[in-house]
Amino acid sequence: MRRKMLTAVALACALAIALAALSGCGTTPTITAIAPKSGAGGALIAVTGTGFGSKQGSSKLMFANTIASVRSWTNTAIAASVPSELKAGKVNVTVDVGGKVSASVSFTVTGAPSAQQQGEIEHTTPVQAMTAYLKSKGLPTTGVTFVVDATSKTDPNWKIDASYTVGSQTVNYWLLHNVNGSWKVVAYGTNWDPAKLGAPADLKIIAITPPAPTPPAKPHTEADAIQTYLASKGKPTDNWQLSLLKTSTVDPNWEVIHGVRNGVSDNFLMIWNNMAGNWEVLADGGPPWTGVEFKGEPVPSDLAK
Repeated sequence: MRRKMLTAVALACALAIALAALSGCGTTPTITAIAPKSGAGGALIAVTGTGFGSKQGSSKLMFANTIASVRSWTNTAIAASVPSELKAGKVNVTVDVGGKVSASVSFTVTGAPSAQQQGEIEHTTPVQAMTAYLKSKGLPTTGVTFVVDATSKTDPNWKIDASYTVGSQTVNYWLLHNVNGSWKVVAYGTNWDPAKLGAPADLKIIAITPPAPTPPAKPHTEADAIQTYLASKGKPTDNWQLSLLKTSTVDPNWEVIHGVRNGVSDNFLMIWNNMAGNWEVLADGGPPWTGVEFKGEPVPSDLAK
């Protein structure tokens, strides 16, 4: 009974839209208001409406084609920062929930970015610059968290970010400069002085301590289990749309979930683990599911091929 109830909830909602956007259930989101209606890059705003979903998951708050950095997300309210790379002027704001996009509401960007607060999770453009830098140096990019460390009060186009890998207490620091709306990496590591690299005098590294690692929550839905599985394989976890492909008539604890991300398809072989009380992904890429079994039990015949 518990397995059937969880399956009904997961497949009616979480699997119909992108991962973890559970409460939207395929309804097109609606923006009713943005407060304030104008602000500089980096300013905190509140977007209210309906149909956003109880969790953000892969859903996005968009300023034209730029993804905003979200501070909190509920079904009726989103707190986010105005992207600092936007130029002054009017821009259309939309909410994208599992590919269903709200009608746009106009927002006025008033100018240069305002100072960001220490500890804020970094947003898209600086992350792209830092990730590209790591790749160029042959350094790993999987599992890295980027946060704001310090922002110059005299010139917010200069700031320092910190980065660390999940489970590690080692922190690296980044000196970043916004030039014509594009963030550039000026320095990386710990052995550098902002003032000697042209940064404003008030910008200094503030030592941070990464949060202690916590064990991941057990996945109770197919969507949660698939996201955990993808993360463990170092594969992208965002922008997936999932649907039930087939439930075994031999043993209904086995299912195949079909997923699509950016036009690329994949299938996930799932089993409900009664002992653990959650879903598990046994394999992807099939059928056939050659050599796959669960505690000595083979894949049901009606799913094997």
